[in-house]
Amino acid sequence: MAGEPVLSAFAARKKLLAKYNSAAAEVKSSNASEEGSSGVTTRSGAEQKRRKASAALAAQGGDGNVKTAASQRKRRRVASKDKTAEADVQENIEEQPVAAAKQKKTLPSRSKSPSSLAKMPVTDAEEPSMETEMEVDRTPTAKSPKTAISKDSRKAETSSLPTPSELLDDSSAQRLIIQNCSTQKENGVLELRIDSEERLKLPVVGQYGIRVLRGEVFIAGATLRPSTDVIWVHAPLCYSVPILRCPESSVLELHPHPSSDGFRQLGRLSPLYSNIWNRSQPDSVFGNPSYQIVCGPEDLPKKSVLRPLYSPPEWNKKLAELTADGTQSMPCLICGPKGSGKSTFTRLLTNRLLTLPKPSPGRRTRASKEESGVLLLDLDPGQSEFCPPGTVSLVLVRKPNISPPFAHPWPDDSSATLVRCHALASVNPGSDTDLFIECALDLYSHYQQRYNGYPLVVNTPGWVLGTGLDLLTLLIGSLRPAEVIYMSEDGPTETIEGLRLACKTPTFSMLPSQQSDTGTRKSAADLRAMQTMAYFHSEQRQKPATVNPSPLSAIAPWRVSYASKNRGIAGIITYGGQLESALLAEAINGMVLAAVEIEDEKAFRRSPSSPLSEAEQAMDVDASDGAKILQCADELMSSTTTDGIPHIELAHGATTLDIHYCRTIGLVLIRGVDTSTSSLQILTPIPRSKLEEVRQNGRHIVLVHGQLDAPTWAYTEDLYERAASGADGLDDYEGEENEDDDDAGDDGVAVVGAGAGSFGVDRPWVEGVDGNRRRQVGGGTWRVRRDLGRHNNR
Repeated sequence: MAGEPVLSAFAARKKLLAKYNSAAAEVKSSNASEEGSSGVTTRSGAEQKRRKASAALAAQGGDGNVKTAASQRKRRRVASKDKTAEADVQENIEEQPVAAAKQKKTLPSRSKSPSSLAKMPVTDAEEPSMETEMEVDRTPTAKSPKTAISKDSRKAETSSLPTPSELLDDSSAQRLIIQNCSTQKENGVLELRIDSEERLKLPVVGQYGIRVLRGEVFIAGATLRPSTDVIWVHAPLCYSVPILRCPESSVLELHPHPSSDGFRQLGRLSPLYSNIWNRSQPDSVFGNPSYQIVCGPEDLPKKSVLRPLYSPPEWNKKLAELTADGTQSMPCLICGPKGSGKSTFTRLLTNRLLTLPKPSPGRRTRASKEESGVLLLDLDPGQSEFCPPGTVSLVLVRKPNISPPFAHPWPDDSSATLVRCHALASVNPGSDTDLFIECALDLYSHYQQRYNGYPLVVNTPGWVLGTGLDLLTLLIGSLRPAEVIYMSEDGPTETIEGLRLACKTPTFSMLPSQQSDTGTRKSAADLRAMQTMAYFHSEQRQKPATVNPSPLSAIAPWRVSYASKNRGIAGIITYGGQLESALLAEAINGMVLAAVEIEDEKAFRRSPSSPLSEAEQAMDVDASDGAKILQCADELMSSTTTDGIPHIELAHGATTLDIHYCRTIGLVLIRGVDTSTSSLQILTPIPRSKLEEVRQNGRHIVLVHGQLDAPTWAYTEDLYERAASGADGLDDYEGEENEDDDDAGDDGVAVVGAGAGSFGVDRPWVEGVDGNRRRQVGGGTWRVRRDLGRHNNR
């Protein structure tokens, strides 16, 4: 068999290592012998035995063959160091026999076998299910925490007693063990059988699935046990890579991800997705085109850095406390500054709660009796976990989440289900603090009404000063969490004091922030762009979710009527300020808008003088008459414009919809405005069945325009794609004819042919200038001088 030579070489290497350790022990015992000629002779003999064992060990490579000339030169350098150290020892004995006799003995560092180098045992500061830091580009020998060695004695040891890490590289030991315990199966499945003496920590980059057959496997706070389900993982290099920890006597399978090709091809459309996955190695034991087990820097793409997912001991202790009784039904609110690790800690806590051992029959809670899961109240519109940026949501999570946000841009499958979502139409909660609080309270009321007794984890934005602190204290008083965790030990002081005063009943605790890695990480704006891009390219009908790698300009848009009797939208509402109706078409073209389902006509007529009771807030709104909703929208519509787009102005001076009578169903991208047919061409991953369901329930959809990030990534997708295929931008492009230009259906929605739209624009948002044709007046680039007024004070 192919594995027998590897196994025999591994056994032979262990025997040589045992001889080396025995010779090293003789050297240590000879150091304690009495001084004299006999002592020197004994020590010299032991040194010779040790050098012979060292040479034999160095002469054998990881595969049982003789090493190259470079390895032989390294062996000679080690032998030269041994002779120098021996001469120094003899000189010290002859000149200072008394001092040598009285010198304190120090414990040498424990030598490690090849298997122990790959084990990396868990220290006392770690929890069994948490992640630990692992550097793939360094190979130091781990020091036991119970062994105290002075610097001088450590220096003497290094010069006279080479450790096995100098002879055996850590990555080669890891590769040897993986080769020994792995088996390739059908369909690219890799089976790992960990024996009773090994314990592996595997950083796996790419996209793969985990299925445990025996024992337990730990990853990203989750404890995976034997099951028929496959847990899908996305581990790109632009995020911290979760470490797959395999204890002894465990058996698991690594499955290639069926949707990996789509995500990887997004790199042809945007540099945001380039160089974030593993290199394709189809014939490697350590991976396939979908994923790669990283044993060393050579396994990573060029100019890339692997940052392992790290959970400090303080985090592990707090996670153990929160899950000590087997359930955490009361809300746990997590807050802290930007980049402090709130989202990471939220993900670890959620995964740990999801994979707790099932309670005994006498302690079964409501959640365990009906439907297991953890509720996530995500109140961070700038770094949302399951929904697109600019939204806050309540999500029922059923399976461990071991993927970044762009890998699950909308929760609608068996792993996570959306309960309710609201659009702020901005990534900054400060754009409308009243709307932010109302959305948070409405989502929490739905949790109390439908999922009371389930674990609830609340993630908050990183705004902790000034008004942001006021919002946090208001949330604490309204949600009444059992625990408030602040993800920083460095202040600001006013924030910590304010949170302590607000936490009269709940427990307030502080945890250290996560390690800063801003030098290798993408910015928050880049991560939002990646998430939004993945959302508009997603195909929600396939499970697990995948993406369409074609440019948006090549995808057939929906044509939505806005002026017919059966129009597809009730109108457009603007958040964040007043907008002239005459400028509405130019303002929304090429921008991202929120699609909001109006559940009742009261959503348009919010009156501040008649607040709802808690029972009314938690109650689902009955289906309203669709004709009444349209009639109300028409009454609130502003004066007609040249484009005829219905621009709705809310009643009673309100600036936003009443969130108790509406909910967000997704985002849309306005591809163009066709005034000749009074329709909008939109791109959206919202399924057609969802739009039909809204109309069948007697409800309507309005589009909300706000302050969401401009989708600049969409404007250049086609250019990047043509550059990757060798074409020259816009020069070779010929617009496709519109073959499907039928009238809109009963719901006011129809499909438009791909390519050129009916409004005569070959490519939306991008202007192509042919030959010597110049731009129109005002079409040039405007530049702002930043030094204006610099010399005014002179």
